[in-house]
Amino acid sequence: MAKTSCVVRNERRKKLAAAGIVLTPEQDLPIVPKWHPHQLRHNAGTRFRREYGLETAKCLLGQKTLDAAQIYAEQDVQKAREIPRWRESDLFTPLERDVLEYAEAMSQTPPTVTDDLSARLLEAPGAPALVELSAFIALANVYTRTNIAFGIEAQGFAAACGLQPLAEPSRSVASAS
Repeated sequence: MAKTSCVVRNERRKKLAAAGIVLTPEQDLPIVPKWHPHQLRHNAGTRFRREYGLETAKCLLGQKTLDAAQIYAEQDVQKAREIPRWRESDLFTPLERDVLEYAEAMSQTPPTVTDDLSARLLEAPGAPALVELSAFIALANVYTRTNIAFGIEAQGFAAACGLQPLAEPSRSVASAS
C-alpha cells in the first residue's frame, strides 16, 4: 500500500532531525519523487508512443531504428508485470525473449552468454543495437552491484505508484534459477 504524503513527510522530518536539522511546523517539505534522467526520458518516450505512435517516440528518443525505440518506450504495464514469467508468457516476441535471456546471461557471475544467443541478436536487431543493449545491461549491473555493496535499498517506486504485484514465476522456472 502506498504511503500517504503525511507519513512520507514525517519520515523525512525524522531523517533530517537525525542529521541535526530541525524544521518548524511551518516549514513544509514538498513530496517530490526521485527520478533519474533515464526514467524521465523513457517515460516521455512511452507517453509519446501511446499518444502519437512508435515513429514519433523514435524521433523523440533520438533512436536510429524502431527496434531501438521499442526498447525505451514501454509498451504496456501488463507486459512489465509478466517479466518474472518471460519464458512462459505469451506476451513476449521471440526477439524480446532473446533480449531477456541475454540480460539474464550477462548478469550471471560469471556471464553465461552463448555464441548462439549472440548470433541471434546480431542478426535480429543488429550490431549497433546489441552494443547499446550490452552497455545498458552492464551499466544496470554496475548500479545494482554498487548499491548492494553500499547497502543502498530500493526507493519504493512500485509502492509509491500503486503498481499491481508482479506475476509469480512458475515453480519449474523458479526452482531452476
